[in-house]
Amino acid sequence: MEQGTDKGSIRDLVFVTLIGILFSRFSLGSVLMTVPLLLVVPRVRKEGLVWLSYALVFLGSVGWTLLDSKDLLTTQYIGMVAVSLYMPVCTIVGSAVWTAAGKKSRVGLRKYFLACIPVCLMGLAVAVWFSTDYAGSIKELMKSSMMYMFPEESLGFSIEPVVDTVVSLMTLMFVPMGMVAAGLPVLVSELILYRNDEAWQYDFAFMKLPDVFVWAFLGSWALALGFNFIQVPVWVRSVCWNLAFGLGLLYAIQGISILVALFRRRTAAVSAGRVVVLVLCLCMMPGLNLACLVGLPILGVLETWIRFR
Repeated sequence: MEQGTDKGSIRDLVFVTLIGILFSRFSLGSVLMTVPLLLVVPRVRKEGLVWLSYALVFLGSVGWTLLDSKDLLTTQYIGMVAVSLYMPVCTIVGSAVWTAAGKKSRVGLRKYFLACIPVCLMGLAVAVWFSTDYAGSIKELMKSSMMYMFPEESLGFSIEPVVDTVVSLMTLMFVPMGMVAAGLPVLVSELILYRNDEAWQYDFAFMKLPDVFVWAFLGSWALALGFNFIQVPVWVRSVCWNLAFGLGLLYAIQGISILVALFRRRTAAVSAGRVVVLVLCLCMMPGLNLACLVGLPILGVLETWIRFR
């Protein structure tokens, strides 16, 4: 019976590996391509097969992107290929590290933080490179692409200032974007796997960063804001903003955890999944989205001194 179960798990692993490679062909699918793999991994006993599956998804995703961009590989726009690979690579690396860390705990911000360490290093490297003159041609290509998608003739006004702002903001947000790419498939898979697990729901509702993290959060924001008034190299300001937004994302997740605990204090019928969906819906509503994006990290930070749970 155990041998049959292993064969079934291996068959499922092969299937989800192919699904993951297929998902990498689509924009939204590339962020969720490791979800099927994360759902099957807990049933697979042979760790070597799990890492082989991650490697195949990685090679499939990167290989397809390189084939699609082969005309750019010998031009000055080769950096654009690296930027286009950033999000899918963050997704695969984050999921793989999460799987490796899963031996010690099932859920927690510390586990997610471990998964984000290689992602943050990649994000900081891209942000530093994007802040140099070497990335000038890439920025111009991105601006041209955006202006082609939204022609001024149809809009009736010039969008060049908007495009310049968007490209500049990207330089400040590579780390949080990578953290989202690493965390979204993990979140989706965990909510599916443990939707009826009360122990997991409890763990999710009481996730908490170590108190020492608050000083890194406050320090990064102080430096990021202060460098707007002090002349420093562009890459230094970019690194500070990326770290500030990245730590803000961690505290936003802690804020969501606090909301889950408060809702479940009133009624245990409220699951973490419902609260997460509610927060995501609020984040997409004009006006309320700003309140959520600012309020959730502040809520998470305040728990350093105020006990909400």
